Amino acid sequence: TAASLFKIPLGFYKGPGFGWTDQTLLRIGLEKRCRWWDFRVGFQYGKPPVKPSQATFNRLTLETIQTQLSFGCSYRTTPSDEVSLFVAHGVRNKLHGAESSADFGSEKGNITNIFFRIGISYGRHW
Repeated sequence: TAASLFKIPLGFYKGPGFGWTDQTLLRIGLEKRCRWWDFRVGFQYGKPPVKPSQATFNRLTLETIQTQLSFGCSYRTTPSDEVSLFVAHGVRNKLHGAESSADFGSEKGNITNIFFRIGISYGRHW
């Protein structure tokens, strides 16, 4: 079991776990309205909340991303209905883990993440 791999159980003080810290984000966005269309662009920057000593378990998350870019638009089909689309890209970032995670097939608990997200929605204003 996973508990047998560690001297201190998961979630205990100074034991393995996600170990996130508080995170401060800088977010900037712009929107341009053109008749039936709204266009958006956004930028987000923030140091990851993951401590290097907790890198192994944070392979399950995308919380190593520092920089994210997003683009989107909305089209108003009527004055009360709209269809929206967005694309977001999390720029590749590598977190160098401090702990050994040989039990998980890695010399150190290093994590490299990158992501792309796409979304579409329909909205109705009341």
